[in-house]
Amino acid sequence: MGYHRPIPELTEEIVKRFWNHVDIRGPDDCWEWKGVRNNGDYGSFNILYITYTASRIAWTIKNVDPGELEVHHTCDNPPCMNPSHLSIGTPKNNSNDRDDAGHTPKGEQHSCAKLTEKEAKEILDSNEPRTELAAKYSVCLTTIGNIKTRGIWKHLEGSKSRNVHQSITGVKGVQKQSGGCQPAVYGTMSPRPIPSLTEEVIKRFWSHVDTSSPNRCWEWQGSRKDGYGIFIINDTKYKAHRVAYTIKNGDPGKKRVCHGCDNPPCVNPSHLSAGTSQYNADEMVARDRQPKGEQHGSAKLTEKEAQEILNSNEPRTELAAAYGVGLTTIQHIKTGQIWKHLNGVRDIVRRNPTGVMGVRTQKCQGKTTGRFVAGVYHSGKQIHLGTFATIPEAEAAVVAKRTELGIIDIRFKG
Repeated sequence: MGYHRPIPELTEEIVKRFWNHVDIRGPDDCWEWKGVRNNGDYGSFNILYITYTASRIAWTIKNVDPGELEVHHTCDNPPCMNPSHLSIGTPKNNSNDRDDAGHTPKGEQHSCAKLTEKEAKEILDSNEPRTELAAKYSVCLTTIGNIKTRGIWKHLEGSKSRNVHQSITGVKGVQKQSGGCQPAVYGTMSPRPIPSLTEEVIKRFWSHVDTSSPNRCWEWQGSRKDGYGIFIINDTKYKAHRVAYTIKNGDPGKKRVCHGCDNPPCVNPSHLSAGTSQYNADEMVARDRQPKGEQHGSAKLTEKEAQEILNSNEPRTELAAAYGVGLTTIQHIKTGQIWKHLNGVRDIVRRNPTGVMGVRTQKCQGKTTGRFVAGVYHSGKQIHLGTFATIPEAEAAVVAKRTELGIIDIRFKG
């Protein structure tokens, strides 16, 4: 906690001189300091040739010397001297209130900023090695890492939420599984329990919400992350809608709190319900709110590029090289495992290397011949349709036979 010099005894003459520098208005209005102000726009007042912060003098006149505690402005107006707009607390309390109100200095306004907004955005969007970025922008590797993982410059638009600094993957919820060549482990941590909510905490919570219309969304007016409100209790951050649900119903525990209104910043308890992660995901799919295509956090292609890949008849290895993605990505687009919403996704057999139901590669003595075999499976029998030079020709034969037989669900044994 920082040191604040003790306030000396305030005589009637000193108090009178102090208020002469204040524009005293209505009891609920800000009383702005008319005297000297420092760089932070806080008033300065001299007593016996020593400079004091004017707001600390105003608090002392009304109450007592705040000692080592800081004097905070509940009106968020630094030159205000109205004692009813002042409160005392620790520096951490002041920081939390500032975060709740969304007044924390951001980007270039931060006193420690070494980059411009444009430079930080370039770093965030760049795919260059981090060591090269650090040398290019004359900052340390840690700064580059913190920008990439959203440790700093969190407000930049278009940045992905990657908040696990200690994970070697750099992505929240993803870590490398030990034990040889094993797949990655995907998951999310359980929500932290909501602590006991005192009347003071609840009052502070609702001060950030406009509750005038009972049936409408009550949007969080404080700081947000990924669209959801953030509220601090005992130096720990909690999602505001979970706190709102707890105030009305009790701690939801490990369950997720879902928005029936599909509005993330809403904290109206009547719009909230508790459910499992699967329930939340099912609701998202049912309402068609899941990220698709370019909006997906893992998207490496544009909508146009994915459609071009889907429609292309070029070899998949060439497509992978042309679009700078792995062969698996091309396979998944062709088989409809990703970019499912694109027009033209085929009815497919996922394990078939051609990606087309009813078409397989022709083999002779264990080697592919470069031709394709077409066929359908109907009424317990396999119907052979011949061999073709290209996949589209073989597919056309399959589609024609399916139409002729009126087949809806077919399998091809190949």
